[in-house]
Amino acid sequence: MARRSAAMLTVSAPGFVKRWAGALLAAVVLLAGSDGGAWVDAARTAAAVLGVPLAAYRVSADGDLVDSDEVFAELYGTGREGAVLLRPDGFVAWRATAADPAAAAVLDGALRTVLAR
Repeated sequence: MARRSAAMLTVSAPGFVKRWAGALLAAVVLLAGSDGGAWVDAARTAAAVLGVPLAAYRVSADGDLVDSDEVFAELYGTGREGAVLLRPDGFVAWRATAADPAAAAVLDGALRTVLAR
């Protein structure tokens, strides 16, 4: 997957969501901090189990989405190990501020809530 610049994060988190609306927000999207790879993996697993479209990205200087100014975690309140689930309208539907050993189960529950399942 090609990396995309998230440098617009320096302006505002909503600006980030709107900038990538067409590319990222066609479905529920998980954005994880620089050390949030476990959330990305868990999101893909939960989406496959539930049979729902979901895109998952790690946002960092070397991530799937490039945050060259490294401000994503602060703007979204995730910390380096956390993540957010965004609805297609850009609303933050769920947030984790740290890693969780039960990430797959946590995300399964969050997705079921977001999708009213």
